[in-house]
Amino acid sequence: MTSPQTDSRSSATMYTYTGGAFDLLNPRVEDINIKDVIHHLATTNRWAGAAQLPITVAQHSVIVGDQLPPELRVYGYLHDAKETYVQDRIWPVKKAFAAIGVETKIREEIEDPIDAAIHERFGLTWPLSEHEERLIKQADLIAAATERRDLLTQTRPEEHGIRFDVSPMSKVIKAWGWAKAEEVLTERLELYLPEAFS
Repeated sequence: MTSPQTDSRSSATMYTYTGGAFDLLNPRVEDINIKDVIHHLATTNRWAGAAQLPITVAQHSVIVGDQLPPELRVYGYLHDAKETYVQDRIWPVKKAFAAIGVETKIREEIEDPIDAAIHERFGLTWPLSEHEERLIKQADLIAAATERRDLLTQTRPEEHGIRFDVSPMSKVIKAWGWAKAEEVLTERLELYLPEAFS
């Protein structure tokens, strides 16, 4: 029995929620669907599943976007949109990949082109200015610090080399579950990208 012939494109193509296909090595704008983005993020857990109750990337995205000024909120809601296709790689994994010399290659050759295609698909400026990137990163870190406080078993993060250098939000985060996360992220994005749903 012979194996099917594959090339680099077909072997790196994944299926999506809406029944589409997406090539990780050749991301095409026309293959990006807002419903895929929302559903995949809503069914992807943060923290590699370590939270006491699952918090999804979609809920995290809402938390990040809601902290930002109106002109940047849509970027906050989509700041992890590439994880629709490459999943949520936690920071220790990125550090491990950097240690063996592959993290930069993954980011530059896979993640950055996907990010660029997503923003082009929704008519958003990309890349952002350094100032705008800093604002989004700050909101991202605040969300992460708050999630760690409220949803992870409490440890001393500094003992594991983990530092956020930000204070968590005063508001307590409760995990929504994937269905509510999908609903709320949809509502937020419909406000800023109504044409993506038509």
